[in-house]
Amino acid sequence: MFLEDYRRDQVERRLWGFLLREGYTDLSGLVDGLRRDPELGARLKNFLTVHVTEFFRDPPYWQRLAQKLHASGLASGRAWSAGCSWGAEPASLWLMERLHGHFWDIWATDTDVVTLQQARRLRFPKESFSPLLDPYRDMWRWEEDGTWSLSAAAHNAIHWELHDLLAEKPPVRSFDVVMSRYVLIYFSHEARHRVLENLVNAIKIGGFLFIGATETLLDAPQFGLKAVAPALFQRHA
Repeated sequence: MFLEDYRRDQVERRLWGFLLREGYTDLSGLVDGLRRDPELGARLKNFLTVHVTEFFRDPPYWQRLAQKLHASGLASGRAWSAGCSWGAEPASLWLMERLHGHFWDIWATDTDVVTLQQARRLRFPKESFSPLLDPYRDMWRWEEDGTWSLSAAAHNAIHWELHDLLAEKPPVRSFDVVMSRYVLIYFSHEARHRVLENLVNAIKIGGFLFIGATETLLDAPQFGLKAVAPALFQRHA
């Protein structure tokens, strides 16, 4: 990971938080620590990576995604949740499509080993539960310890991989949907262009890119994308 790939304001804010957590008083001390302790570098990378997500975040946007997918006639497909954090995003897509009897293979990727290990369990704290999940009652259950988990079918449908959007090609090509919500906003202009190019190259012609509600993509035509709904783009070239 190269710090110059991230927006300066984002890096500075989180970097000072990391200094306080690790007990350093200045950046020179942190640099010395990084030279001595490789594990410190791994902790820094994970700390700088933002892990904020929730189930069906921005519900109207998910509803529009569902409408477009169903209008396209896809009863099954392949999706990529890039920067999946602890798993709410790929799980939301699985629930939404399974409710309609559709069967999707979903690749969920992230750079944080610990977060990915947690996500792989598809078992979530009660604080993450939302009334938006009520329609999917047959696909999840409460556990004795107060957590809740998705059914076994979700484990067969969602595939987890360690992946760095900044340095690696997509895990698979020819996706019907690529979801990268509230990820691009953390990158510098140059890194954002590189990541967006990789994301789009992984989408089938006619497939969709789903981004965050507050994100903009003014240069969408440059990447062969056409806006078909707020935060939803279709690849046409």
